[in-house]
Amino acid sequence: MLREYGPARLDVTVRNTVPPGAAPAVGPRPGHGIIGMSERAAMVGGTLTAGRTPDGAWRVRLTVPRPVRDDDRRTATTEEAP
Repeated sequence: MLREYGPARLDVTVRNTVPPGAAPAVGPRPGHGIIGMSERAAMVGGTLTAGRTPDGAWRVRLTVPRPVRDDDRRTATTEEAP
């Protein structure tokens, strides 16, 4: 997971490497998955993208606006989670 933020937005990227020869998911798909996440992101003025990367991994990226506050003068920061 990678988090990037600045005064105007927050980006969260989750990347999952698919093991070679992994079988596709089978069975009923009970949730709303990517569509539901995209709709929830849009409700707060954000965007969500998801799909395969050129190296075959799966990536989901969420970008949401941050409220602007007078006391928030931090510079953009990138932080990698463990």
